[in-house]
Amino acid sequence: MIRWLLRLAFGLGSTGALAAAWLFYTQPEWLFHQGEPLVRSYRENIEGPMRVAEAGTWQPIASGMQRRVVIIDRGPQDEHNELSLYAIRVDLSRLTMRFQVSAPQDVAVNNIGSVAERTGALAMINGGYFNPSLGVLGLCISGGQEVSPLSKGELNRGVFFQRGDNAFLVDRDHFSPNRHIENALQAGPFLVQDGKIADIDDASDRVTRRSAVALDDQRHVIFLATDTIFSGITLRHLAELLAAPTGDGGFGVRTALNLDGGTSTQMIVRTGAEYHLVRGFVNVPVLIGVYRADS
Repeated sequence: MIRWLLRLAFGLGSTGALAAAWLFYTQPEWLFHQGEPLVRSYRENIEGPMRVAEAGTWQPIASGMQRRVVIIDRGPQDEHNELSLYAIRVDLSRLTMRFQVSAPQDVAVNNIGSVAERTGALAMINGGYFNPSLGVLGLCISGGQEVSPLSKGELNRGVFFQRGDNAFLVDRDHFSPNRHIENALQAGPFLVQDGKIADIDDASDRVTRRSAVALDDQRHVIFLATDTIFSGITLRHLAELLAAPTGDGGFGVRTALNLDGGTSTQMIVRTGAEYHLVRGFVNVPVLIGVYRADS
């Protein structure tokens, strides 16, 4: 019965979408593991050139926060071959960040919605990588306290950190921990460096769900996630979109870093003026939260 619904979800348009949604919201982890071969087949069939169908514009949703939705189309080979990228832009002179870290034994009960509500976050997105035991991989600093040390693993090339009302994205070899750093995490690979597409390896051609953090020339922080269940985007295409000038439908960022994607991709915005949830397949140990500065 369930496998029939999985096949239906991929093959029958809106009817399939209803079946997929039912599985996604009731059994997300099971759906990913059992449906992985079908997901892979679907992604192979839709992979193609990227085109920005709707660039969207930045719309204010809170003091110091804006959101933008970009619609991407990969061409005529699939009539349902569109996906949304949901992005927020944050001004840290008006807002602040806190990195919420769950101990491995607590990850199962700390989904992004409950953590955001409990801590009063205006927005929240998944952080970096973790091991099968739900321990953080690579550097993680939360509230000035080191949770996990700096890693030399090849994947974790970048460090995203906050000092005061400024955020930074640097190569891990240029990162120097000090007591003034409030929050930090490692992730990777870099997508954009110095305004140009970074050198990304062949693994970047895999289509999957993505999340990322970027900085623009005004040092605003941009968080974004693919707002999709089964589809996705390659790292290369995501890097192209982030580096492209805003006049061409891109984001025109200075630097961008890939966060943990795939099943971990998740994001929530709850400002009062806007509520939006990009649901993940799994809970994650590190969540990046955006808060009012006086909260």
